[in-house]
Amino acid sequence: MFPSNTGRLIACPSRVWTIIRIQKRNNSTRKLTSSYYHHASPFRMVYKTLSQSFDETADKYSDHECLVFKSEQKRYTYKTFKEEVDNIAASLLDLGFQKNDRFAVWLPNTSENVTISYAASKLGLVKVNINPAYVERELEYCINKVGCKGILLSPSTKSFNTLEIFRRLVPELGQSFSSTNELSAKTVPTLKHVILTGTQTSMPGVHSYEDLIKRGGQLSHKSLIERQASIDPDAPFEIFYTS
Repeated sequence: MFPSNTGRLIACPSRVWTIIRIQKRNNSTRKLTSSYYHHASPFRMVYKTLSQSFDETADKYSDHECLVFKSEQKRYTYKTFKEEVDNIAASLLDLGFQKNDRFAVWLPNTSENVTISYAASKLGLVKVNINPAYVERELEYCINKVGCKGILLSPSTKSFNTLEIFRRLVPELGQSFSSTNELSAKTVPTLKHVILTGTQTSMPGVHSYEDLIKRGGQLSHKSLIERQASIDPDAPFEIFYTS
C-alpha cells in the first residue's frame, strides 16, 4: 500500500507508475460541492395523477398552444389535445381495458405516443414503452414479460417496416379472432388488441388509431370520468424497455 500523502511519479529504468492519492470522505453534515447536494424540499408533493394535473391545466389554458409536432405538421391547443386524449381513452375503455392492464407502445416520438400516455393515466393502465428499434425476438420478450393486452404501433418508420416485423411475430394477425374480435396469438397469448397509427387498416380486427378517435367522440364519457376519479396516484404508470 502507498502512504496516503503520496502524490508523485516514481520512475525506474523500465516503467513509470502513477501514484493516486486516496482521501477518505467522512460522514459530516457539511455541504458537498464535488458531486451533488440534496435535502428535503420546502414544497409539498402534489398528490394527483398525470391526467388530473393535465386536465386542470387544460381547463385553465384551453386556448393556449400545448404541443407542436413539426414532422407531422400537427399543432395542439390544450383543448384539442385533451379532446383527443379523452376520445382515445373512451375507446380503450369501450374495448374492455381494465385498471393495471399493460398497454405496449412500439413507436418513436410521435403525437400518438404522447396522447396514449395521458389516456393510459386516465384509465389506470400501465404504458409499456418498447424501443422502436427492437425486432421480433425482443418485442416478443417485452410483451410476454409483463403480459401486454394491447399494442400501438405504426405501419412503418424511417428505418423499419414495423408492421411486417409484427406480422412475422404474430402470423395470426388478421385471421384469428374470437367472437369479441380479439386477437388470439400463440407467441403473445395475452395480446388482444392491435392499434395502427394512421387511417387505413388492411386486416380485420386491427384498429385504426384515427377510427378510435372518432369512435370515442361518439361514446358517452361518463364511464371514463368515473374510472379516472378512481385511479390511485400511487398506482404504477409506465414501464420502459430501452437499449
